Amino acid sequence: MHRQSQRERFEAWASVPPRNWWVARADENHNYLLEGEYLDEGVQRAWEGWQAACHEGSPK
Repeated sequence: MHRQSQRERFEAWASVPPRNWWVARADENHNYLLEGEYLDEGVQRAWEGWQAACHEGSPK
């Protein structure tokens, strides 16, 4: 059985109603963000808050 990563759980939570956030991440073509950061600033802040609240170690 696959155990979801912290990021997978966050994206599942963020992408359904009532949020329906756009959870697209930066890649090598987005030179103004680090690879893996979310393109939407609000989603990035929510992800950082999620990480701080969950205490599951370093993000993958």
